Amino acid sequence: HWKKISNKTLPLQGKWLMAGRVNGDKERRRDTNRPRKTMKILIEGYFQWIAFNTVSFSFHGSGGGSYRTTDGTYTETIDYFSRDNNKVGISLGFDYNREGMDWYHKGLSSKGDPLHEIWTYRIP
Repeated sequence: HWKKISNKTLPLQGKWLMAGRVNGDKERRRDTNRPRKTMKILIEGYFQWIAFNTVSFSFHGSGGGSYRTTDGTYTETIDYFSRDNNKVGISLGFDYNREGMDWYHKGLSSKGDPLHEIWTYRIP
């Protein structure tokens, strides 16, 4: 017997493409038509990201786990991470907001470096 453990609908659920970063008060957007992509998929309380090249089919990394959103905070708990197994089990919290088709999140990376990312929603 299977027991469903996921959450049906959470804010941010969907497919997201890394679209850029914010440095200070300036946005620096990526050309999302380039072959190198980073995608993040959020569904029912779980996330996975993957970095890959759509032309060469090269793989650059992946990770995933569970996530939650509460009062403008997005928190990921890492269950697997191809680049560094020592990060498994940590939780990363980010301030987040949505503006149109964009999701901005700001906090510290898994290495402890400040980041302010922009993800854009991919319509199914």
